[in-house]
Amino acid sequence: MKQVNKFIIVLWLLILGIGFSSCKKTSDSDQTTIIQTQITNNMQVGTWRITLYSASGEDKTVQFDGYSFQFAKEGDITAVSANDNVLGSWYTMDTNTGTNVLDDLIFALQFGTVNKFEDLNGAWYIGSQSATKIELNKAAGGGEGSDLVTFEQN
Repeated sequence: MKQVNKFIIVLWLLILGIGFSSCKKTSDSDQTTIIQTQITNNMQVGTWRITLYSASGEDKTVQFDGYSFQFAKEGDITAVSANDNVLGSWYTMDTNTGTNVLDDLIFALQFGTVNKFEDLNGAWYIGSQSATKIELNKAAGGGEGSDLVTFEQN
């Protein structure tokens, strides 16, 4: 009887082991794609404003006061104020270089050479993101002195 019980226990453990090992895990690449899609979809909802722009540790948010940003599905971005309309482009991209999901993503902006918007040009690392806020930094990890920009939904 003890032999039968041991056999049943071993068989049961073997079945559980096979069952758990066959469960599909979500890879980092899959997670990155999911978050990239989330960010892209979130940015296309409503209008956004810059609540923080810091260059090398100096707060320069005021230069974007009064601007509302519209992120379009096709990759266009429009910055609108009472006296100005600035067109640019944006996209997110998976670099596959980071140690975690957000480290793999960049958020790129391009406004050409329009003075104050030129500072926003280039690839930004995503520090954090939600449906209504995205925090970006120019240096991976957003270290002290890094350029920072935060968009929040209006």
